[in-house]
Amino acid sequence: MDKVEKIGASLIQHGKLNDRIYLMRLSEREVLDLPSKLINLAKEKKYTKIFAKVPSPAVQHFQKYDFFKEAYVPNFFHGKTGLYFLAKYIDPNRAEIPLNDRLEIHKIIQLTKTKRDAPDNIEQENVAVRQLDDSDITILTQLFKSVFKTYPFPIFDGDYIKETMTKNTRYFGAFDGEKLVAAASADIDFAEKNVEMTDFAVTPAFRTNNLALLLLQYMEDEMRKLDLNMLYTIARALSPAMNITFAKAGYYFAGTLKNNTNIGGKIESMNVWYKFIKDQS
Repeated sequence: MDKVEKIGASLIQHGKLNDRIYLMRLSEREVLDLPSKLINLAKEKKYTKIFAKVPSPAVQHFQKYDFFKEAYVPNFFHGKTGLYFLAKYIDPNRAEIPLNDRLEIHKIIQLTKTKRDAPDNIEQENVAVRQLDDSDITILTQLFKSVFKTYPFPIFDGDYIKETMTKNTRYFGAFDGEKLVAAASADIDFAEKNVEMTDFAVTPAFRTNNLALLLLQYMEDEMRKLDLNMLYTIARALSPAMNITFAKAGYYFAGTLKNNTNIGGKIESMNVWYKFIKDQS
């Protein structure tokens, strides 16, 4: 798996699985020096992309190093400061999405507009949703392994799940009787009052039941209890179901991250969606 480590007080993930550096959290004290350090590390490791989450005030400095915007979420930090998802391609080929995929991504985004207000039609008879705990780790990792060939973070590892449970990640599951048939997680940043809704996995037999939407609605209700400002996700751009799920739940499209994430056995482009759960006026 790619490793997570710090450069000064900033947090990055990097490695050959995703063939990139991911700037997960930027410290203000590193704004001036970090872009060049990331570029040097990428060239040293022969990574083809740098993907960076950068607060609005720091964007101009990253742009001096030819980082450019792929997505933007307003009022991301503490309900006030916007977040830019920036990219720099060390290998220009990494920025090229095949024509058929580009057309399909565009088609899916257009489809989400027509589906946004369609009836939910959630089939939940005999399905119960609850937050997961330590006793559910084994069945949770088994579900993840059955759904994903690869994943950008080590969700197949029970120790990783347990560690994240003790921090700021909450896992939720949908059960058909005693069987876990769908799961997702909420990765909460209490300091900045936002949360990433992620790790959605549904067993094939239940993929027509809108369980991802059922899970998402349950998770949102739980997040509203925590005095957070906004929710966001990074969804597979070529997955109609997940993009429609977030559109139907009232999320806004923020942009596409090109060839960004190793998921499902290959590097895929990802769409960013966001939703405010507290009044921004």
